[in-house]
Amino acid sequence: MCMKNIVITGLVLAAIATGCAKEESLTPTEVKNWYEIEDPGTGADAVDRKIYEIWQEYGVPVFYSDTIGSEDRGRVDTNGKKAYYYEVLDLNYDMTLRETTDQTVLVQWTRIEWWNPEEKVRILPLLELLDTKLLPFIGSAHPTCIIVTDQLSIDGGDYYAYRGGVNYVALQAGYYDAEDPEVVRAYCVDFAAQLLIANFGKKENMQKYWEIPERLLAPYLSTGQTMWSSWVHQTQFPGITPQDLGFLGFHPYWDGYLPFQEEDIALYINAIIEMSDAEFEAQYGAYPYVMERFRLLKATILEAGLDLSALRGGN
Repeated sequence: MCMKNIVITGLVLAAIATGCAKEESLTPTEVKNWYEIEDPGTGADAVDRKIYEIWQEYGVPVFYSDTIGSEDRGRVDTNGKKAYYYEVLDLNYDMTLRETTDQTVLVQWTRIEWWNPEEKVRILPLLELLDTKLLPFIGSAHPTCIIVTDQLSIDGGDYYAYRGGVNYVALQAGYYDAEDPEVVRAYCVDFAAQLLIANFGKKENMQKYWEIPERLLAPYLSTGQTMWSSWVHQTQFPGITPQDLGFLGFHPYWDGYLPFQEEDIALYINAIIEMSDAEFEAQYGAYPYVMERFRLLKATILEAGLDLSALRGGN
């Protein structure tokens, strides 16, 4: 089954216009908060209405386009027509818009055809997931904004969620199915994993969490290999299981390879959501490094005030 996708950027201040082609005196614009969702009015469709309700409830802006607003700053073009300023999320550093299918880049995304009502309405179930599970889970630890994409992939593999830098999250609408409990859980797990890595990855407990497999695996790495950024195959540590090294298992999509950070933490989050402490210990109690990492990650989640109960349950 395909994996993951979601986006967040910092607050941008509007520039004050100082001149134009006709050298007219311009009135300075007020500082505008581009991440404030305005009331769309009574004629708004269900998607825009839900986005506004999410903003009112959680203070988190959700966008379905990387162009998030426009403003008349008194400028005119060479033909004398108004030239509007457009505020655009700068996704290209972390994500590249995929206009064709033969590009090879690390992270690619395709936009929702929001101008097509039949396509735009596909966003609504994902907004319900944000409202009922994802945003209650993160509480005050939310990103600056979330952008909903159609598709989202990393090295050709589909992701449900992706953290852009530290302050935005992208969520993919293309594979979301609110009627499939496994898909709902996968979105919750991926969202939580991306958030934890982005916002809490350098906390003391998380540093210890990462250090355990790094230390245990170091003697088996080849020259030039580094943990979390190299493909490490089971042939490099014969007679040793992933659990002996602190992992819950191999990479879920590449047989025999150890998981990278995203997959590693997602496996643990899924276990924390699905299993009680007693059930986890019954299955992994024979592996002390797995148990230690389980306790460290769970402590990080609790200290951050993240509400695991919001991710549990049915659809």
